[in-house]
Amino acid sequence: MKSLVLFLIITLWSPEVQSQQGSSVTLLGHLDKRHGQLGDYFYSDCWGYTAPDGREYALLVAVDGTAIIDITDPANPHEVDFVPAPMHSNRDIKTYSHYAYVVSERDIGMQIIDLSFLPDSVHLVKNWTDGGFTRAHSIFQDGPYLYLVGGNAAQNGGIAIVSLADPVKPVKVGEWNEHQVHDLYVRNDTIYAASMGNGFDIIDVQDKSNPQRITGFRYENSGTHNIWLTGDGKYLLTTDEIDHPLKNVKIWDIQDLDNIKKIAEYTERSDAVVHNVYVRGNYAHLAYYAEGYVVIDITDPTNPIKVGGYSTYPSNEPIWAGVWGLYPFFSSGNIIASDRQTGLYIFSFDSTVVSDFKADKITDYRLYQNYPNPFNFTTTISYDLPQASQVNLSVYNLLGQVVENLVNEFQTPGVYSVTFQNENLPSGIYFCKLNTGDQVLVRRMIFISAH
Repeated sequence: MKSLVLFLIITLWSPEVQSQQGSSVTLLGHLDKRHGQLGDYFYSDCWGYTAPDGREYALLVAVDGTAIIDITDPANPHEVDFVPAPMHSNRDIKTYSHYAYVVSERDIGMQIIDLSFLPDSVHLVKNWTDGGFTRAHSIFQDGPYLYLVGGNAAQNGGIAIVSLADPVKPVKVGEWNEHQVHDLYVRNDTIYAASMGNGFDIIDVQDKSNPQRITGFRYENSGTHNIWLTGDGKYLLTTDEIDHPLKNVKIWDIQDLDNIKKIAEYTERSDAVVHNVYVRGNYAHLAYYAEGYVVIDITDPTNPIKVGGYSTYPSNEPIWAGVWGLYPFFSSGNIIASDRQTGLYIFSFDSTVVSDFKADKITDYRLYQNYPNPFNFTTTISYDLPQASQVNLSVYNLLGQVVENLVNEFQTPGVYSVTFQNENLPSGIYFCKLNTGDQVLVRRMIFISAH
């Protein structure tokens, strides 16, 4: 399925000159290859996919289909294929195995795209419409399940839970329909639902056929649009896109579900509108519409600090223009962003610059929960050093045996991140131990083998 190009605009920047609101973020590449137009918009969301051969792809959702873009060489992104779809401005995408799943609020069902033919092309398997389903506003994937939100996926605009036991024959296995949901995040059989005017809900889905609301939080004038959980599971980040006077990011302490507390807010500009938030390690990556791509440090969640950003849109008007979605989860560390007007952007984020910036602010030794956790191939471990120290960072199994020594050297004060990668481990519980002589800190990690 090779795409017909309506018109082509390709613009590439040199990384040496394309840093904006913080030297921690650098633009590596850009592609604006438009297939259709709806009003002022050409694109909506994006997601990432890493093929078995290690090549990285941006899945860029246009108003009239999905572009599959090879970004393995981020300075030279190129479109491999394009899967057309009926025109709509709101479209969302996620992946499972070697399939992409695309939903929109047009009555066409869910597109299932087979990515296994890459790097040559992709294949549209079908439009899934079982059980009368035809449309959804957003989609999330966790393990072998999809969660479809809004539209007619569930009653009252709620959540449909869909099994991917057979990835090309999804089966709806349950729904939660107490009220309308706009977006969600799922981890370990728990849904964190952004419920717009109803704040947010936390829902137990251990029994997929019978979801049960655990708790939630209501607040005045809520416009809770999007939601994400920190790696340690202690904090939720939400975005308010509408209704709330400040359309900003809020951070919630959920360690005590009987006493959920808002502990911080982050506002880029009083009249700016934030769209989506994504958390990786100690950083929250924000799709901030006309403000572009923004990175905040949430090492101390009570005090979020902006540490980088890049404005993709030349004007602050209209406020709904600019960056819609992000994907900051490639193992390479590269980050992609979708701009509604100008297409795909590929960035790097240099946490060492942030480390230099923050070094004089660190007061305690800290070992953070690895991210992701559980993990099945690669995970990132971060830690803080308030003073120069001899550092040993190692991974142990339940028998106390060293699986891998990650760091064994003298290090200066700062913020550090290390990648742990071992696909040959048996599934189970492991421990990461940071030993600095004066301090010994331990975190539990869960490895799930893909074999």
